[in-house]
Amino acid sequence: DICDWHRELGASGLISNAGMIREKQVKVGLTTFTHKDCIRDEMHKLIMVLRELEMRTCTSTAIGGGGGGDVINGTNNSSMGCGGNMTINMQQAYGPAVFAATALCGVGDCHPFNDGNGRLSRIVSNWALARAGLPFVINFFANLVQRTEYINALQKTSRNIELICFGNVSLNVFSTIRRLIGPLRPLVNLTLDRVNKAIIECKKVIAEKSRLESEEIEARAAKRFRDAAAAGNCLICMDDNPNIATLCCGKAVHISCIATWLSQKNECPHCRVSLPSMPRPPAADAAVHDDAAPVAEDTASTQEDATTSDGNSSTESIYEAMSDTHSSNSSTESLRDMEDTTSSDAEEDTADSTGSAMSDTASDEPPVPQRQHCSYSDCRNQAANECSNSACG
Repeated sequence: DICDWHRELGASGLISNAGMIREKQVKVGLTTFTHKDCIRDEMHKLIMVLRELEMRTCTSTAIGGGGGGDVINGTNNSSMGCGGNMTINMQQAYGPAVFAATALCGVGDCHPFNDGNGRLSRIVSNWALARAGLPFVINFFANLVQRTEYINALQKTSRNIELICFGNVSLNVFSTIRRLIGPLRPLVNLTLDRVNKAIIECKKVIAEKSRLESEEIEARAAKRFRDAAAAGNCLICMDDNPNIATLCCGKAVHISCIATWLSQKNECPHCRVSLPSMPRPPAADAAVHDDAAPVAEDTASTQEDATTSDGNSSTESIYEAMSDTHSSNSSTESLRDMEDTTSSDAEEDTADSTGSAMSDTASDEPPVPQRQHCSYSDCRNQAANECSNSACG
């Protein structure tokens, strides 16, 4: 029952009054849906039409050999290729699409509930395709472009139904629409397009799943081979349970063994195929140099002791040279200080002696007479002893 489906759709609280027929008139834009008093009658008619289409679809698929063959792989078991009835094959091709388009258009045009009518119509359409034998669900719109295509198909279908049902078209146009287009042709084409895209995606999923399964089978086989090889012996050292490196020919060896081998030879130890060289592993180098290690350590110790003693001797020599230099520098500075002191003392003595001598010399000589000038105005600028005036002085 469609009301039960709607109740299940809105059970989580997404739709208010889920499962209850609307009790008011609704209108979206210029589109007026079925009157609230006629909803139950229209839904009853729709269910009767869907049952009849389901019976026809199931009958045509049964005649055509199980729904027209394998939908996914594109095979067809019908009698079309053997001179069969073309009408039966057309019913096989368009029957499920017409069935789904009728369910989609009927629920959407009747609009029986307050909310969720579009989702419910797509659910009923997928139910019709499942009843016709389609093994998967299709998505009518997954992006904005597909949503626009979906709305345009609904509008064109509603227009065609209005023209045909109400006679708003001439007889010639009516015949052309019925013969070439059909009232449900837009929705039928949309349904077929979505089914085709779903089949393509389903093929991709099946191919990817097959590839993953084959890779898993190969991985399991390789694991079994490696486990069996690991249970054997190493081809190089013949020890048990290699840990393991698999050669180009499938033989198992220890990783350290093959690394040591390839550090000496550039070929497979079993089939002699050329292989890239590898450096000797650190473990192998340590094993090879174990015997030489004590000698090297003794030599290194001797060299270190010699170097240390030489270094100590050199250090002591440097310290001695530095101390000698420091001592010589100190002696030089002391000599310089003594010389400076002697020089200063000598200078002081010289100065004192010079001063004493000068004082002694000054006391022995007679004093220099004072220069006196003439008191007269006529010889004021001459010394008194040089003045010709007898009365001067």
